[in-house]
Amino acid sequence: MATLRVLSTTDPNLQGKRFPIDRDLRVGRDPAANDLVINESRASRRHARITPGAEGVVVTDEGSDNGVWINQTRVMRHVLRDGDQLGIGETIFAFENPPSEWQTVVAPAPPQVAQPKKPASGCAIGCLILSIVLFFATIAGSFFALYRAGYLPGMH
Repeated sequence: MATLRVLSTTDPNLQGKRFPIDRDLRVGRDPAANDLVINESRASRRHARITPGAEGVVVTDEGSDNGVWINQTRVMRHVLRDGDQLGIGETIFAFENPPSEWQTVVAPAPPQVAQPKKPASGCAIGCLILSIVLFFATIAGSFFALYRAGYLPGMH
């Protein structure tokens, strides 16, 4: 199961805690409106929402003043990956979601490398030459037959 582990915080109530992500979590300063309460001035009353879903676990900024930070980059929406660091106010969480037996890990396909065109094989070239010879032999035979039948003027 995916979890958020507190790495650092100024809120003594959060020190060393882990939070499972098995449903939507609202994160912010207001205890009445949030599932995960961060009691510090840089956290907005309604700071962020963390939502597990088909595409993974998504964190969404709920219009906070100080932003949601993933790996030191401010984001409005982000699909979390195992090892991401999530910053809300002065608190930094580690997102932990290692692959388990029930999860399917899809490796990227290897890059497609263009195969060089192979030169025509000896058999293909031989067949082409034989076809050309037979074509001209057929034409020559036809002219000979027409000549013998008297349809072509002779060279006497």
